[in-house]
Amino acid sequence: MVSTNGSSVDARAARYVMSLVSCEGLSKAFGPTCAVEQVSMTIQPGEILALLGPSGCGKTTVLRMLAGFEAPDQGTIALDQRLVAGPGLHVPPEERHVGMVFQQHALFPHLNVGQNVGFGLRGKARERQAQVQAMLKLVELDGYERRMPHQLSGGQQQRVALARALAPNPAVLLLDEPFSNLDADLRTTLRAQVRTILKQVGTTALFVTHDQEEALFMGDRIAVMQAGRLEQLARPQELFLAPATRFIAEFIGLAAFIPATVTTVGLATELGTVAQAIDAPVGTSVDMLVRPDDLELSADPQGNARILRCTFRGGDFLYDVALASQRTLRCVCNHVHEFAPDTRVQVTLAPGHPLAWFHPSEAN
Repeated sequence: MVSTNGSSVDARAARYVMSLVSCEGLSKAFGPTCAVEQVSMTIQPGEILALLGPSGCGKTTVLRMLAGFEAPDQGTIALDQRLVAGPGLHVPPEERHVGMVFQQHALFPHLNVGQNVGFGLRGKARERQAQVQAMLKLVELDGYERRMPHQLSGGQQQRVALARALAPNPAVLLLDEPFSNLDADLRTTLRAQVRTILKQVGTTALFVTHDQEEALFMGDRIAVMQAGRLEQLARPQELFLAPATRFIAEFIGLAAFIPATVTTVGLATELGTVAQAIDAPVGTSVDMLVRPDDLELSADPQGNARILRCTFRGGDFLYDVALASQRTLRCVCNHVHEFAPDTRVQVTLAPGHPLAWFHPSEAN
C-alpha cells in the first residue's frame, strides 16, 4: 500500500498480499503465564508450515488464535489478505474460512461417513453430494459413504476428518497433532498420504506437532517454538544443518557437542581440524555440533575411541563411542559394518560436512 504522498510502502500490508497467513507480534497470556510472546510468521499460498515444539511451548495457542478460538492480547493476524485479529478486532471462527483437523477425530457418531464429510456444506443437494464424492475419492475412501464412524479404523476416521475439513475449500487448513493417537506404523503411512493430498489440492496448511521426524517430513518450512517464543523459521535442511540456537540443535535430531578452538583455518578439535570459515576471533573456545552421520568409524586397535554399545536399527547400526577424553558420541554406520562392544575404533570427521558451533555460554 503506497502512502498518499508516495514516500513509503506499508510493508505489513505487502506481507498480507504476498502471504496467505500473516501473524505479527502475537502475544497471549493466561493469568500470570505468558503462553505466546511476540510471535511473527507467514505462510505462503500452497505451503505446509510445520509448527514444532515441546509440550507447553505455545504452539497450540498460536493455532487457536489463527482459528479464532482465542483472541491475541497483542499483535495482528491476516488470513487470505484479510485482517481477522488485531486491536479492537476479532473475526469469529465461522467467518475465517479456516478448516480444522484435531487430535481427536471429532466425527459425529450418529452420522455416516458421507454425512460427516458433507456436514456444513451449502448449496444444492446435487452439488453437495458431488463435493462429498470428490473428497472421499481424494482421501481414497470412495464407496465408504454409508459406513458409520465406529466401522472404520483409526486411520480411516482421520482421513474422513481430513475430507470434511477440505470439503468447504478453506483458505487455510489447521492440523493440531492429527496423528498423535495412532500407532507408529499407521502414523508413518498416514502422514505420507496427507502430505500428498494437501500438495495435490494445493492447500495452505499449518501443521502443529511435537514430533521432530513428523515436522521434518511434513513441513515445507518449520517454525520451532520454545517457551512461547519463535526460535527459528526455516527449511527442514537448514534447521538440521544450521540451527540458530543450541536448543534447536538438541531438539531436532541426535546431537552431541565437542570442545573446539577457532584457528586461522577453521575449528581444531580432538578429532582433527574442520576446515571452514568461522565468524569468531582466533583462539575463541566454542562447542561444535556433531551428529551421528558427521562421523566415520574404522577398526583400529590403536584407535582414539572405544565402542560402548551398539543398537541395530535395520538398515544401520547406531554406536555409542567413548573418546580418549571420555566424551561420548554417537555414530551411525551401514548395517554391514558391525563392531562389538569394547572394540577399539578410529573416529574421524566425515569430509565435506559443514558443522555448526555455539558459544559454551549457550549450554543449559
